Amino acid sequence: MSEVYCVHCRDEREIRIEKRNEEFDVKGEATAIESEVAVCVNCGEAIFVEEVDEKNLKKAYDAYRANHKMMTAREIREIREEYMLSQAELAELLSWGRVTINRYENGAIQSRGHDQTLKLLKNPENVRQLLEQADATLSEDLKLKLTAQLENLGNTHETHSLSACITALLDSGEPSIINGFRRFDLEITHQAATFLASNVKHYFKSKATKLLWYADFLAFKSQARSITGCAYVAANLGPVPRRFELLFNEMVEIGIFDIEGVPFPTEDGGSFIGGLYQPLVEPTTNRLSGIELQCLQAIAAEFGELSSNKTIDRAHEEEAYKSVFEKGKPWKTIPYDLAETLSLEAISE
Repeated sequence: MSEVYCVHCRDEREIRIEKRNEEFDVKGEATAIESEVAVCVNCGEAIFVEEVDEKNLKKAYDAYRANHKMMTAREIREIREEYMLSQAELAELLSWGRVTINRYENGAIQSRGHDQTLKLLKNPENVRQLLEQADATLSEDLKLKLTAQLENLGNTHETHSLSACITALLDSGEPSIINGFRRFDLEITHQAATFLASNVKHYFKSKATKLLWYADFLAFKSQARSITGCAYVAANLGPVPRRFELLFNEMVEIGIFDIEGVPFPTEDGGSFIGGLYQPLVEPTTNRLSGIELQCLQAIAAEFGELSSNKTIDRAHEEEAYKSVFEKGKPWKTIPYDLAETLSLEAISE
């Protein structure tokens, strides 16, 4: 890099690049990265260099996306190119502004809603449905082009089920401390959820989500590996699986659970309806290891009689939750290394 003007030396100076741990404010959230800082070799002070600053900002944006399991600009471009679409054509298909895709591919962080929509495009069947739904509003050239490409892709892509789409959305990537060093497994999650539902009382969603968290974190404390591979976040009502609404809706949709509406009185004399999950299938445990089944049994024994509110209260006292939750802030991921603080004793084989 050529010499840069140093405001401290008031002259052109050579610089060196140092690595420093810094936090950037990305969408109101402090995002930590190892940044590059240009330092004057003469006075040792940091100097603003536009290309270095832009590189750090891009790295911070990528870290934010990774923290929230969002698609990168490169992944968005790759999906568009798979369907042989221009940026304007993809925006037309999705009924988005013409410059939206361009902004995302050039580094702007997409909204959560747009991110989920883009992830669904990984499945050609979802794109086919979009094409059918938007048929009247699309240009003939785009319809012909996309229809032809979908036919080509049909030779290399399997039709994805609802479960496959949910897996794609809930998968947090390669095994890491975020998913308990296990890739998300929807079938195992089904087995864990139905086992708990069949062995505890008051299996409302607020309780069900906490019990999955307890089971996974107890398993990690016991064997350094989760049961389901779920990633968990610190929500207002306690720890819950990331995108838990999608997860439980899928289990209802495919006939694992039914929901019974249970009325509860409110302080103002009214009432609200809570959804009680009733298992429709017999629990199976063939995908679970011996220690994983013991962890689920321990959770059922510990929480079997507790109400949803008591379970929430208990979870709120867990250090793993308290150390991550920030009131009024976006929900943060609860890393599995905090399982060591769990109030339950580890299971030994």
